[in-house]
Amino acid sequence: MTILRSLPNRSSLTLEGRSNFHPLHSHTNAIEGVVEFDLLPNGRLNPDVSPVGRLEVNVENIRSDIKLYDIEMWDRLDIRRYPKIIVDLLAVQEVDPGRFYRVGGEVTFHGVRKKMAGDLTVRQLNNGLVEAVGETRLDVRDFNVTPPKLVGIQVFPEVHVRITLVGEIV
Repeated sequence: MTILRSLPNRSSLTLEGRSNFHPLHSHTNAIEGVVEFDLLPNGRLNPDVSPVGRLEVNVENIRSDIKLYDIEMWDRLDIRRYPKIIVDLLAVQEVDPGRFYRVGGEVTFHGVRKKMAGDLTVRQLNNGLVEAVGETRLDVRDFNVTPPKLVGIQVFPEVHVRITLVGEIV
């Protein structure tokens, strides 16, 4: 088994949403966690061995370019009560051998735990690091979050989520 520890300065979480006025982009590099998986000698994930791992993001570290939007987002997400987004990895399925996977797990966000799945690519970098890039879409209403409305701007509930995890093998 291979244990991968997140390097927060190289990893990122990007959230892309839309409003009736303009696109919204939020971002953080503060992803922490450890993932354990079976990495085969050819660099592929072994789909017969389910990954185990937990990634955590402090919600207050997620920022956009619009300070007013950030304040409204943190208020709606009640970050004092629910300070973290937690992703527990539970399964992997190889879709395109050696290139593309479907990963499943549970996301805890705003006090709600929900099963989710997403697309994943994994590659070994030249410097001995591993990069895993995962993407999915979520509807914030599934996590009991009401999308903000700011001065005539309505934020739509669907969000594209992209996690880039760069980690060192320990």
